[in-house]
Amino acid sequence: MSGDRLECNHERSSAPRRMQECRVQRDISSDSTKVVAGCFHFHGSIRLFDIRTGTQLLPPISHPCVAGVKFSPNGSHFAAASDDCGVRVYSTHDGKSLLWPGHPMASNCS
Repeated sequence: MSGDRLECNHERSSAPRRMQECRVQRDISSDSTKVVAGCFHFHGSIRLFDIRTGTQLLPPISHPCVAGVKFSPNGSHFAAASDDCGVRVYSTHDGKSLLWPGHPMASNCS
């Protein structure tokens, strides 16, 4: 991912090693119009893109240690699970968090 567009580059990156080691988790909406991607890194983030144009649809959402992302069946929300076992649910319309650690419906390992 680069800037505000989703780019696919199969060449070896010249980015610093710590950036190359970022594991990206991703999911595609059921209508195949959006892709959500999250980076497993201490300073990780989640990004939402339009599949046809590659344009970023929301500003990056800060969410460290993303272990997985998944769209809701209708594509209006997505969930992100972090390595600390917390789960947050976000709106695809504005990026607002709908569930967070400590919320009665949120998952947490503790």
